[in-house]
Amino acid sequence: MHLWLEGFQQAFSGANLFFLLLGTCIGLIVGVFPVVGPSFAVALTLPFTVGMDSAASLILLTAIQSSCSFGDSIVSILLNVPGGPGTVASMWDGYPMTRQGRGGTALGIAAGASFVGGLVGWFSFVLLAGPMTSFALMIGAPEYFVLGMMALMLISIASKGETSKGLIMGCIGLLLGMIGADPVSGITYRFSFGITALLGFWW
Repeated sequence: MHLWLEGFQQAFSGANLFFLLLGTCIGLIVGVFPVVGPSFAVALTLPFTVGMDSAASLILLTAIQSSCSFGDSIVSILLNVPGGPGTVASMWDGYPMTRQGRGGTALGIAAGASFVGGLVGWFSFVLLAGPMTSFALMIGAPEYFVLGMMALMLISIASKGETSKGLIMGCIGLLLGMIGADPVSGITYRFSFGITALLGFWW
């Protein structure tokens, strides 16, 4: 309980509240631009957090991520343009409501859903982070191999009657993903064939 109180006290300090407000504004502005997305906004902000306090930088990046996820729904509801992959579904109901003159209601529903989803996600993370970390540490090479095979099988299912073509495209993508430095060691190069341009080949 002491750690919870200490965490809330640090989160609600003046400087951290400023970074929370700043991140929310940045996320809303970037989220309005179509196809940019929260990942791009967080990646752009990362260099500015190098010299910052760890708590302040985490609050800033989390605020950008959360508000940008809601900002994506603004253009999808008002302009029928998907702001990101997660807001395509809001076009189906949100834009018809805008054409009926109820765009504000649709934005309010989206904001409420984002708020509730954020709270549920936060509580789930607090409760499940420990067990999930312990489970993730148990995953080894055999489990990764099974996951890769399952992904290839899902590709064949999703190809809808063109199973052979789907498997071929999945294998080509798998081979392309293996070119370059080994992500584990970073010093072993695979399928580069001595070509310097392929040494930094990342997908």
